[in-house]
This record gives sequence, C-alpha cells and structure tokens, in this order.
Amino acid sequence: MQQFKIEYVFKNISTSILWNLISSTQGLEKWYAESCREENGKFVFEWGNSEEVAQLLKKKEGEYIRFHREDSEKNTFFEFQINTNPLTKDVTLTIIDFAEEDEIEDAEMLWNKQIEELRKSSGI
Repeated sequence: MQQFKIEYVFKNISTSILWNLISSTQGLEKWYAESCREENGKFVFEWGNSEEVAQLLKKKEGEYIRFHREDSEKNTFFEFQINTNPLTKDVTLTIIDFAEEDEIEDAEMLWNKQIEELRKSSGI
C-alpha cells in the first residue's frame, strides 16, 4: 500500500462548515456515503448494499480527523485536514489515503467525484 495526498481549495467556505461536513455523520451523509452512523467510536458508511466500517483514530477539532478502515491493512488510514491560507483566506481540504500503487489513479478519481459531491451539496 502506498500513501497519497490530494488537496482541494475552497474559496468561500467557513472552516466550521467544512469541519461539520467531514467530521459528523450528518455532514458525511451529504457527500461521502448514502448513510452514515456512529457506533462506539466507529463510523459505519453505507452505499446501497455495501458497508464500510472505519475506526476513528484521532481528531483535532477544526483541523483534522483520521479513520482506519477495518478491512484495510493495519498501518493505513484516511484523513481529512483543513488549512487556511493566511493571505488569501482560501481553505484547503487535504485528503490523505492509501491504495495499491496501480490503483492510486482510480482512488484519486473517486475522491475527485466525492469532493464534487461535497461542493454541490454545500453550495461551494
């Protein structure tokens, strides 16, 4: 498995709105999964008949949240980070994830599609 990182810049969004979209079950249902629930520190994401369970590893309010997919290798995770450019006030959402080397391009395309959904659902 290889780690990769993608950055998405948002011009007009508050960090608190973006934080809610990446860290709450209600926010994640708007763009990441059809359904999302939290059970004992685990997030259960559902798409049709498919389900993914991810353990919340750590988070720092307003800055980052990290999950480990239960069906993935031990030292892998996916993480959302929020950063604000002090000069332009643009907000960057950085996604860190893992994939097999020959699947990174597909994984990036999937994240691009998810972020497109995030932009639509939040009006940004």
